Amino acid sequence: MKKTKKDVLVAIDFSEHSDAAVAHAFAFPDASDCKFHLVHVISDPVNPDHDRQLLERIIATPDARQQIDFATVAHVLHGHVADELVKYAQANSIDVIVLGSHGRSGLMHLAFGSVAEQVIRKATCPVVVVKPDAAEDTGLPLAKIARALRHHFGETLVGERRETSARLKSRLQVELKSQEVAAEDCFVQLQEAGMLTWFPEESDRSGETKSHWRIDQDSATDRATQMVPTFKAVGGMSTSPALDLVMRAVKLRASDIHIDPLDERIHKVRFRIDGQLEDYCELDTSIAEHLIQQLKIIAQLDIAEPFRPQEGRVALPAPLNEALEARLTCLPVFSGEAASIRLFDRQRVFFQLAELGLSKRSLHALEQMRETSEGLILVTGPTGTGKTTTVYSMLESFGDEHRHIVSIEDPVEFDAKFVRQISVDERHGLTFHQGLKTVLRMDPDVIFVGEIRDYDTLTTALRAAGSGRFVFSTLHTRDVASTITALRDLGIENQSIAAKLNGVINQRLVRRLCAHCREQVDVSERQSLTFAEHHIEPPRYLYQSPGCEKCRGTGFHGRTLVSEAVAVNEALANLICENAGLAELTKQLRNNGTVSLREDAMHKVIDGDIDFGEAMLLH
Repeated sequence: MKKTKKDVLVAIDFSEHSDAAVAHAFAFPDASDCKFHLVHVISDPVNPDHDRQLLERIIATPDARQQIDFATVAHVLHGHVADELVKYAQANSIDVIVLGSHGRSGLMHLAFGSVAEQVIRKATCPVVVVKPDAAEDTGLPLAKIARALRHHFGETLVGERRETSARLKSRLQVELKSQEVAAEDCFVQLQEAGMLTWFPEESDRSGETKSHWRIDQDSATDRATQMVPTFKAVGGMSTSPALDLVMRAVKLRASDIHIDPLDERIHKVRFRIDGQLEDYCELDTSIAEHLIQQLKIIAQLDIAEPFRPQEGRVALPAPLNEALEARLTCLPVFSGEAASIRLFDRQRVFFQLAELGLSKRSLHALEQMRETSEGLILVTGPTGTGKTTTVYSMLESFGDEHRHIVSIEDPVEFDAKFVRQISVDERHGLTFHQGLKTVLRMDPDVIFVGEIRDYDTLTTALRAAGSGRFVFSTLHTRDVASTITALRDLGIENQSIAAKLNGVINQRLVRRLCAHCREQVDVSERQSLTFAEHHIEPPRYLYQSPGCEKCRGTGFHGRTLVSEAVAVNEALANLICENAGLAELTKQLRNNGTVSLREDAMHKVIDGDIDFGEAMLLH
């Protein structure tokens, strides 16, 4: 069978030389049709923990763009470097080997030759040797690191082994300005060099017996001069592999990260970008489990409880935490433990209402809702359609009107300084219903209830809405008409709905065409008929985006809002009181001039904001 992809082996040794090899390989003209094998060879015997750490470093070698654009696999081999590379190449039908050249001179060159020269002599496939433009010594000798630890902690570090080891590794990250994996490696090397020794029980000078680490800045072994690589910090800070994954997702504009077990051996990592799930990479289960453990520790979750669902906030380091908020959810599934991270961009939470993407008709409906100064306003739609962002943008429009605004949410998603925010805590009896009853005694002018989930919460919200207050909430419904029937299904009488429901906004998020590669195309006959069926004048041309570097070849960049919004007027209220069904309610909305989601989307198609196919997906 003919191979569909070219297999390229890239030798990795975590130096600038292998970085140059990686950059050269990924720049191949046919790189998109290649499968890249990133291979690191060490002479040490197999050590599962150390091998896992090395695999994490290999995976982090390509940048975010390269990892999502190209097929990659990572391996750690044991033995003689050149021999293992050649054997791997033969066993995996490698088409070309790419290496970085360190070069040797003098006796070393005469005795051994370079690894590249040995591979060239033995390999049966082409070998490309890449030399970086300028070599820099970016390492630190072990002796210097040991002296720094001794200066910081003194001759001994007393305490329980796990706690003191964590302190030492944390300090190593500071000294190396590097990732956690590099600190782990250095920690092992210091022990092997005899510079860091653990004494479970030994009497100190006062005669007390205490467990401790002894730190020696000198060593009789030649490992003292061994260079430990340092890594450039991302955004001015050192990161763990878990935080590095978050930052890679942020660079790709992802809203969610999913880490899911495919089977007992492999986990898949996927990013949701512009509403679409995209494969990012596959990880060996041992690496993925370690990654999830790191995330749980950062989120202050119980790592000893992999068999129950857990949620928490990922404590991001500065300055990342100023612009980003992350929420972690872990769940036991059939093949192991899955994790999802929801990413919130703090800078894209509060918008002017006109910036949300609402149509003029929807904005006019919102203004009508505000004019009444009271009532229940519902923002509806499926999960992940920006409902909370719309509510907060509406709340911010009240922020300078000397109003007392209180919210009760599960959980609090955005930190809003102009809102007194309360988080649901069912373990301590703070439910939506109980919290809302308490909020009503806090003299609020505006209340935001994160979600209507049951009859009790809804009746309390309606009672507040009928007492001269604005009450905002969200509900999972398909459109405006079905929102009214959903309130009935929760047990609310028609008269109460008609009297206290101020307005409904139903919305979706759709992918926006990439403005960098957008181009005009002729309108097809079928498309013209579709516009006519919705009583919209067919345009002369539409837009499509073939894909470019800015949009990663997808043709889409970002998302915009499509909405159906209505302020409840007398005619609609009368129909509600008469127990009108979906068909009658929908007909009244259209007679009122309220456009459907699809009609609003088709107007955005004409404006070149979205693709015709995206509009057709809406109902």
